[in-house]
Amino acid sequence: MKKALLVVGMHRSGTSALAGALSILGVDVGQDLLPARSGENDLGFFELKEVHSFHERLLLSGGRTWDTPWPLTPSWLDRFATQSRKAELSGILKRNFADSDLWAVKDPRLCQLLPMWREVLADLGVDVAVIHIVRQPGAVATSLANRNDFSTDKSGALWLDHNLTAEQESRGLRRAFLTYEGLLERKMGALEQLATELGVVWPEGRESTEIEAFLTRDLDHSRDRSSEQHREFDKWTDTVSELRQLLHILSETGRSFDEARETFDHLRAQQNVLVAGFDPILLDHCAHLVLGSGGLRDLQQDVSLAKDAIEEAEVYAKRVEEALKATQGQEERAKEFLASLKKELTAHRKHSEEFKSYAGALESRLEEKEALIRELEEKHRHQKERIAQFELALHEGVAYTKSLEAEIERLRIQEKEVANHMQMLESDIEKNRIQEKEVANHMQMLESDIEKHRILEKEVANHMQMLESDIEKHRILEKKVKGYVRNLEAQLAEYKTQQLESARYIQSLLSQPGEPGTQLPDLDAVPGPPPGGEIHGSQAPSDRDQEYD
Repeated sequence: MKKALLVVGMHRSGTSALAGALSILGVDVGQDLLPARSGENDLGFFELKEVHSFHERLLLSGGRTWDTPWPLTPSWLDRFATQSRKAELSGILKRNFADSDLWAVKDPRLCQLLPMWREVLADLGVDVAVIHIVRQPGAVATSLANRNDFSTDKSGALWLDHNLTAEQESRGLRRAFLTYEGLLERKMGALEQLATELGVVWPEGRESTEIEAFLTRDLDHSRDRSSEQHREFDKWTDTVSELRQLLHILSETGRSFDEARETFDHLRAQQNVLVAGFDPILLDHCAHLVLGSGGLRDLQQDVSLAKDAIEEAEVYAKRVEEALKATQGQEERAKEFLASLKKELTAHRKHSEEFKSYAGALESRLEEKEALIRELEEKHRHQKERIAQFELALHEGVAYTKSLEAEIERLRIQEKEVANHMQMLESDIEKNRIQEKEVANHMQMLESDIEKHRILEKEVANHMQMLESDIEKHRILEKKVKGYVRNLEAQLAEYKTQQLESARYIQSLLSQPGEPGTQLPDLDAVPGPPPGGEIHGSQAPSDRDQEYD
């Protein structure tokens, strides 16, 4: 998944230095960046032009600028961070980072606009992590006084709101916290700790010398002003001081923001009490001044260009004067050169006077534009009631739209449930079809078994008929055997009778005294059973009668 690093922090707090260091480490910060500005950000802003312009136009459409000192409310975002604006931001990100796996966006205005960014990045499927950088409020106030001529009180209010809002709107995201002073002191060590806390690997493992050459102490123009840690911010002093101490403790101990959530909420409540003292009429007046200042800003830009030209001419004049002093005491050729330089100086001074005259004319036109703005404000006052009516109708339409969206969501859920139920029914129907096939196969097997049983039944019936035939034959044979046994018994009885008669005969012969030379009768001549006990004639069963199947 692609990952975006959002660098948040108050203006003049080191967001540019941090974004530049990320760029050195291979994180994509875009190609079309704001140019460096001498004396303000000499090394560059590392800020995408399209994002900067988008933020400026969005704030201006709602009557705000980057330095509006009161908090941006959720209702403001609901009203001005429209779907078309979100689609525009989505298009910017797609154009600049479509091919990047790890990219970063830096703009202090992100502190106020994080809710919209979170929604857009979630729709794009981009994983988000936040890097929150903080600088001492006194150093920020000094820098803003030098660059924008801000009062200390205004700088304190801006510092407090930017840091509290960034902390609150980044809750729930993976985030890391560091101080500008800690970044300049630890350099690569601070960046490696960021990688660990955010769970990322820097694409290019540069040598620490390259980072050290970029993150020099010269970037901190307020490093020698220790009194700035105890700067007074009028009614904001106590709250600013308490937040500064809390952030310092979190930085030194390495504790997470979530552990101090209750303290942050307490400080936010204190800020709300201080902001409640702002005059609402004055706030509305300032917002309308911003809305009508499109042409005014063009004139201011022209005046600024004229002043820059004057400053360049004066700088050149000073250089010429220094050159004149340096060349005193040289020969005639040097005097001629000085004379030519004096002529150029005179010409540049004349040119400078012309620019000053032009600046005066522009200032007169500026006063005319201010009068026109007052006239526009009067017209706006008459249209305010009509706008309020439109807003009421809009709110009613939004409420009705939300109710329709809720009903659509409920119908979608029901549709999903019906789809799931249909899938279950289709699954059951498929199971029943499979079971039906199994039952048909089983019936075929049963019919085959029944046919086999019928054939077997016929075979058994045939076998039973054969067995009955054999039984009948055995009965006939049994009768014949019984008759044969009775014949044998009769013959045996007759034989025994013959034996008894032979024995009596022998005994009678032995009991008669014989004469000498008298021969005993031959026993073989005595009638008896046939030799071997054989039976002749019809007394024995024939071989044909003994055969049976």
